[in-house]
Amino acid sequence: MKIDKIKVFPTEVKAGVTLRNLEEYQPLGFSISETAYINKADVNSFRNLLAETLSVEPGKMKFQKQIHGDIIRYVDENSEIEESDGMITDKPGIVLNISIADCCAILIYDTKQKIIAAIHSGWRGTQKNISFKAVKKLVDEFNSDTADIICYLSACASGENYEVEEDVAQFFPSSIK
Repeated sequence: MKIDKIKVFPTEVKAGVTLRNLEEYQPLGFSISETAYINKADVNSFRNLLAETLSVEPGKMKFQKQIHGDIIRYVDENSEIEESDGMITDKPGIVLNISIADCCAILIYDTKQKIIAAIHSGWRGTQKNISFKAVKKLVDEFNSDTADIICYLSACASGENYEVEEDVAQFFPSSIK
């Protein structure tokens, strides 16, 4: 495979992945999403700690109730938590937060218009083509040019380290060996 041109995320975009199993947060682990073991109060505490660590006002931190679907919504300073698996903003200073474990976080950025999308893409979102829908939304609703869009994919499950059964594999026939 030949790579002709590589675009690097500009410095005005900051992205990162937190680690859940940090020793100082045991036995629960650090998480910005509720789980069977982490309640809403703990999650709020971790979200506030993350905001403080990033030197961001907690109100600028935007979260979603991820549903493993293909809903993508626009967020700004006044947005509340809603069901979705993607968020888009054109407001500087807004921090889009995606929860991932084995799923992929996809960061999409229009370098000219300064619009950013953060997508949670598990197998269901991937099967529903959520990343394409996010780019299409940028083009259709924000007049983005695909030539100005760059993407970042987080670490996630891989074929070498993750096994699925036929119920999931059937949705990806070209990927089945």
